[in-house]
Amino acid sequence: MGTRKRSYAVPEIGRSDIEVALMHTEKDTVMRLAAGFNIPRGGPHHWYHLLGTKGTVETKRSDVEEGGRWFSDSYMEAPAQVNWDWKHSPIPKEALESGHSGADYYPMANFIKSIVEDTTPPLDVYKAVETAAPAILSTQSIDEDSARLEVPDFRSGKNRVNHQGLQK
Repeated sequence: MGTRKRSYAVPEIGRSDIEVALMHTEKDTVMRLAAGFNIPRGGPHHWYHLLGTKGTVETKRSDVEEGGRWFSDSYMEAPAQVNWDWKHSPIPKEALESGHSGADYYPMANFIKSIVEDTTPPLDVYKAVETAAPAILSTQSIDEDSARLEVPDFRSGKNRVNHQGLQK
């Protein structure tokens, strides 16, 4: 679900300011993804908060705090503060210019490398579409008044319905 389809923060943008996807996997994992696309932030652009049956891990939400971790089997009374900062190792100039701190560069560079070296790419077409489909479907769900949508099985085999994914 999301806020109205026209941004409150930047009215000329025709998308929601805040969107939240609630997903349930076949292996009984519940995932929540929240994104604030057009809203001002008081800290990092990405905040990760993982909840499990035996603990919690999260990155910092602002520039004045640290992230934390808490595990039930470690006799912890409160979350331990953790600095989850990461530093770039030396990366090519092209990677820095590609956008998203190199995240746009590396999948393409690895794909080209796999062609040149005749190896399997780390992110093949199936992994790519399986990674992208939930986000695409969450946007479609928002456009359909928060309709529940199934992520199709894109791989060939008996579990794939003919109208889903790639045709044989």
